[in-house]
Amino acid sequence: MDILFRSVSAFSLIVAWGTSALAADIDLPVSNWTGFHFGAGGGYGMVDHELSADLAIDDFGGIGPLPAVTDFGARIGYDGIGGAGGLATVEAGFDYQFNNNYLVGLQADYTRSNISTDIDLDANGSYSLEATDTFNVLARGGRVIDDSTLLYVIGGWSRTTMNAEGGSTLGSSYDFKLTGLTFGSGVETALSDNLTAKLEYRYTQYHDIGIASIPGILDVSAKSDVQTVRAVLSYGMGDVHKYQGDFAEADWTGFHAGFGGGMGMVLHNLEGSTVFDGGSFNGLGGKGYFGTIEAGADYLWGERFVVGLQGDYTRSNIGTKLDVSVTNILGIDGALSAKLEAADSFSLLARAGLLSSPKVLWYGLAGWTRTSFKGSAEAADSAGNVLFSGSEKLTSDGLTIGAGVEGKLSDRLPWKTEYRLTSFESQDLLDTGFTADSYMQTIRSVLSVRF
Repeated sequence: MDILFRSVSAFSLIVAWGTSALAADIDLPVSNWTGFHFGAGGGYGMVDHELSADLAIDDFGGIGPLPAVTDFGARIGYDGIGGAGGLATVEAGFDYQFNNNYLVGLQADYTRSNISTDIDLDANGSYSLEATDTFNVLARGGRVIDDSTLLYVIGGWSRTTMNAEGGSTLGSSYDFKLTGLTFGSGVETALSDNLTAKLEYRYTQYHDIGIASIPGILDVSAKSDVQTVRAVLSYGMGDVHKYQGDFAEADWTGFHAGFGGGMGMVLHNLEGSTVFDGGSFNGLGGKGYFGTIEAGADYLWGERFVVGLQGDYTRSNIGTKLDVSVTNILGIDGALSAKLEAADSFSLLARAGLLSSPKVLWYGLAGWTRTSFKGSAEAADSAGNVLFSGSEKLTSDGLTIGAGVEGKLSDRLPWKTEYRLTSFESQDLLDTGFTADSYMQTIRSVLSVRF
């Protein structure tokens, strides 16, 4: 929770500062965003299920071959079980613009997705856990810039229906509900009169739910998080216009360097031999945060088209983690921890985009990423003495695609929000006999200097 709090706080501060600075030195906008709006769109997301289990027995007299034990206990924390998928959404809301360029609003939306975790044991059965339907009620606030562009943050309540379904020998199907809090940010711009497009990031953290319980003996619970990016086309009933000024003042040619950070999720889809013969698992998941530095060059082609190249280095703790502690299990006290983290990443990317105003660039990107995944494990006794410690690194190359929006806080100080999805090459997972197809998605906020 501390990691989440720090990441959200930093992200929100950057967004707030960026919106204020962008709006500080422009003329008052002509557009009026007050009114109802309706929209539809689609996107992509990942889910991470974090499990925890507590087992405690004060006094067990033994049954058959099971020996008597006293003060028996175990605690297991596992982050996590992951999944991914696409989404489609429809939404409606109302915005109110005041003091010329401030905006507040409320909206509700319905999202249908196939973001899921899947286990396939061939003829021995299958199991899937899918986030099917989500209802959101959200508030948003932001500032309008350059007549036609809105930068905003959002927050509110979400309710998601999860469908669990087993096939073959695991045959069963049931639904349950998750509720939680959603926060995020986005950029929206007018394509024509009253027709807007937006790119929006959301992170939903659901409340813990109980999975299994034996009073006084066993409690198993799960906490789920979903990270999505969506593009939405909306029709507004206000008086919103696309930018109609002169693009002659646009200045995007030159070198740039910057730093930033963000949050991300990782997913390892596994295939290999199991006790059930063949099988696949989608998949090992995890989440975390990161910091990044980058440098590159852009070229303004014509009045509005920008192309560029950049390289960046990212350091993260995005990964899968397991923590186990035991008390008096066959006379043993101790703890085990293991993790698989995407520790270091280098990327070389090309980007191309279109200016919606002289200070706002919408772009897509693609390129190459190399990531070092670090696996480690350590076991220690109750006195803290290390019984076992080991680590191994594997390096994986992948294709990165993404999209972002960059706005100039001043002539030489741009800020951007960017989504990336990296698909890594298939490889053996730390000599386990499983082949892993790994994916990582990130949302990053970067402040740069242009030269």
